[in-house]
Amino acid sequence: MRTVIASILLLTGACYAFVEFSKSALYDVYDFEGEISIPKCNVGCRIYASTGGYFQTSNDGLDPYAKNLIIVDNDNNKRYSIASIASGKDAQKRKIPLDFKSPSRITVVNENDKDDKKYNMVLYVVDLATASDNHDYEMYDIYDVMYPAGTVLTTNTDIVTFMGVHPFFVSAQPSNQPNSASGRLTGFDNALNANSDGCPYSFQTPPDSPTFPGFNMFFPGPIGSIVYGKQGPMKVTVNDGNSRVFDLSMDGCIVSNGFSGCSRPGVGPLPTFRFPQREVQDSVVLSSNTDDYAVTMTVLPQLKDGSKIKIDDNTGFGSKTITGSTATNVHFDKTENIFIGVTKLSTPEGYIIRYNTTLVPKPPTATGTTTVSSSTTVEMTSPTTSGVEKRTSLNVLALLVGSLLMRFE
Repeated sequence: MRTVIASILLLTGACYAFVEFSKSALYDVYDFEGEISIPKCNVGCRIYASTGGYFQTSNDGLDPYAKNLIIVDNDNNKRYSIASIASGKDAQKRKIPLDFKSPSRITVVNENDKDDKKYNMVLYVVDLATASDNHDYEMYDIYDVMYPAGTVLTTNTDIVTFMGVHPFFVSAQPSNQPNSASGRLTGFDNALNANSDGCPYSFQTPPDSPTFPGFNMFFPGPIGSIVYGKQGPMKVTVNDGNSRVFDLSMDGCIVSNGFSGCSRPGVGPLPTFRFPQREVQDSVVLSSNTDDYAVTMTVLPQLKDGSKIKIDDNTGFGSKTITGSTATNVHFDKTENIFIGVTKLSTPEGYIIRYNTTLVPKPPTATGTTTVSSSTTVEMTSPTTSGVEKRTSLNVLALLVGSLLMRFE
């Protein structure tokens, strides 16, 4: 494998991650000090929560801090802990929301002591009319579908939304059957093309394609949605997204942490959602073990003066620097490794990079066959050992080389 040159920039998020969309809102643990009103519930709402999965240090496995973040129904004098809402799921592992089906005065009260340890969490609040209109969706917590094997989703849902406090990939292998998929870094309320907050897609398969190219869609958190064409079966794998080494052999997207690309009419670009307690790696490597690929990128930047994205082809040593907020196309005819370095970003700065790759054949070219399942389900499985080992080894190499040469300082 040719040399991979990488530099990893570690950033720390803002103290507050609150992002308000037209019909929904996202909160993190630092947004709740004292008692906070939840205005999206004034007309009724649906509330989902996600914490850091299973806490081994807790007797019940729940986030000890989120157990003392209490959602209060001030009209009916009822109380619900955010930790208990986060843990709720049905037999198909779909998240169970807390619904308020009429106009309600809802607040969140923080009953923790000042010095209690905080853990990353996300609260997703959608007004009830929007949640009811978007009836053909399912919501999953990545902790419920990333690690246990054998999770199966039926194909009678247009939108699948994932939420969590951990970056993740959703991947699908190519198929000779027609199908389609598109993804956005939002909840189901902004998942479709005609969405109210101008949220662009982070990835989209070619329309009307006779075959399905597969994808490797990245979600840096805290929420993301995939819209399925449902023309045929699709097997989907959820993988850990911390490595920031992307597989060059599959089409996909690269997204800066917490960025959605959304821009509300009359408001402008929405803030980024950065978890304060997670180190952010805003520089990545797009790499192959041995093969060369032609790569085409579409970069959607939202950068201020002085911020820049630098894209380096470490095979042919081509380079492209991007600034400002104008969509830019980048193409490499033949490459094995691409480094993407970013200067320190502040809210609402960020970027989405969509990329498509085509294998450059090596003589002699081996011919293979693809076996397509006749299943009528969408299957979600845990990552295979070989896939984890490959991504881990690439990440270690990137970090080692990156420690010797920093592209951005």
